[in-house]
Amino acid sequence: MKKFLVSSLMVVMVFTLIGCGSGSETVTEIETETEKQVVEQENQSNVTKFPLTVKDASGVDVVLEKEPQRIVSIAPAETEVLFALGLGDRVVGVTDWCDYPAEAKTKSKIGDMNSNLEAILALNPDLIIGGYTLNTEAIKKLRELKQTVFTVEPKTIEQVKERIVQVGLITNRQTEAEQLVESMNTKIDTVANAVSKLSENEKKKIYLEFDAMWTVGQGEFGHDLIGMAGAINVAKDKQGWLEVNDEFVIKQNPDVIVYASYTKDNAVAEVIKKRNGWAAITAVKDNQVLGIDANLLSRPGPRIADGLHELAKGVYPELVK
Repeated sequence: MKKFLVSSLMVVMVFTLIGCGSGSETVTEIETETEKQVVEQENQSNVTKFPLTVKDASGVDVVLEKEPQRIVSIAPAETEVLFALGLGDRVVGVTDWCDYPAEAKTKSKIGDMNSNLEAILALNPDLIIGGYTLNTEAIKKLRELKQTVFTVEPKTIEQVKERIVQVGLITNRQTEAEQLVESMNTKIDTVANAVSKLSENEKKKIYLEFDAMWTVGQGEFGHDLIGMAGAINVAKDKQGWLEVNDEFVIKQNPDVIVYASYTKDNAVAEVIKKRNGWAAITAVKDNQVLGIDANLLSRPGPRIADGLHELAKGVYPELVK
């Protein structure tokens, strides 16, 4: 729609200028000038005006007096978002777990997700970004110290994209955020098209394990991933992150078992296959126990679209390339 409006505006401006211009002006020159004006208008509309007040995931109205220059991320997914928006040079501190992109490893460390408050304050940040649930205690203490903290809490893939747009707004990276979301949508649409013709009977049942016997039910982006990959979550009747037992998984009898992998070997797959009673599960009998990079599955950031692609490809290799 936006592109249509821009094109229409260009047509109107070209004919207006032709009618008013001198004979020496050419249509090409007028079109070039019109394009410049349209681009300038688009750029101006994507510039964030400060001071800015935005409500975050905790319901707090966060006030930013000026464009952030010194940002601390207290969650790996937020670090990935900031770097993907081209803000790497403004990120002054990250957690010990922030390992992507590689440049993130060179930033000052502020401890784990609970965060070392002294280390954060020493970096003199003008914006701190973290997960509302993931960093609850740290956020509470930082706000008591009058720090500007913006929290996020994406529960669905759609909310992951909305959060990227919101971070783009508060950091004056709106154009970059739109482009990033567009790139994610392209990957998501590729998967959607590939699995669109699966009937309900053809959809495979998946047990998705993030840690030993820990899976996800409705209300979390992990559940979203399974559905978008054209599969059925065996924990679809459960809510949130949960620990299950052998009996539950055996009874559900998944066609595919997918686990979040932190290594490049298949050691975890062998452990899973040897669990008590799991030999009777279809996924184990058919050797459909797959490991996918844990960070692609567990971090609700830009690479979640890559996680979706890897998940769908693992479950339906004949459909998703």
